[in-house]
Amino acid sequence: MPAQPTSISHSNFEAWVECDGKALPVYGVEVNGTKATCWIASQAGKAFSVHFKMHDTCEVTYSGRAYVDGIKVDGRVFRPHTRAECTFRDMNPTPTTRQKLYFSKLKTSAHLDGAKQFTVHETAKKLGGHHVTLGDPQVIAPYRRTTTRKIGEPIVEFQFKYRPQDVLEAQDIIPVSRALVAGPSKKEPKVQKRPRDEATPSARRSKRSKTVANEPSDEEALRAAQTRVQQLETQVALRAAQARIRELEAQLEADD
Repeated sequence: MPAQPTSISHSNFEAWVECDGKALPVYGVEVNGTKATCWIASQAGKAFSVHFKMHDTCEVTYSGRAYVDGIKVDGRVFRPHTRAECTFRDMNPTPTTRQKLYFSKLKTSAHLDGAKQFTVHETAKKLGGHHVTLGDPQVIAPYRRTTTRKIGEPIVEFQFKYRPQDVLEAQDIIPVSRALVAGPSKKEPKVQKRPRDEATPSARRSKRSKTVANEPSDEEALRAAQTRVQQLETQVALRAAQARIRELEAQLEADD
């Protein structure tokens, strides 16, 4: 089975998101015009970074911007005859401070940079989603900021939509973990056959007693039945979660 992709590419550009130093798998990749979108599984409390690069050398000056939950967190300028490549792992609210980006559990409201505030809809919160928060401010050496002006529409745009893994599984966006549906397997003990010349009455009685001893005990049968019930309950709970998510998403669209 081929490995799951960990980046999205479009128009000679590539982008990906890393967490704990590893690129996160991408799912449901779609390309529409100059925009490429995908889904990633977020983990609450984990810091992350966004990576971007151009596979060829720049012929003109490019600028790249990173937005998180609709708010700009950073940007880069790529000069001609250089290879465009950058990493966004924090936000610089001032020229002398920076704050790392973290996935976090949703709250009814949150501050992103101390000045801008956005509100999370209660229905979205019920989906069990995540949002991005900032770490503690760290003091850095002052740096010079460059002001840029957009000329025309973006050449390419990458959008990483994120939600917890269990929510993405319930929405059939990513495959369900095998651990949720696969129960423990157990090999049946083999009964060794005796040669025909040993088939005396006593040998037959011994063979019958060993065959009975190798049959599953009541306790083993109970465990097997409990495992099967857990598998069925997991499948039922998954279908119920999928139906509930569809209902909440419909409410979100209606409220918009």
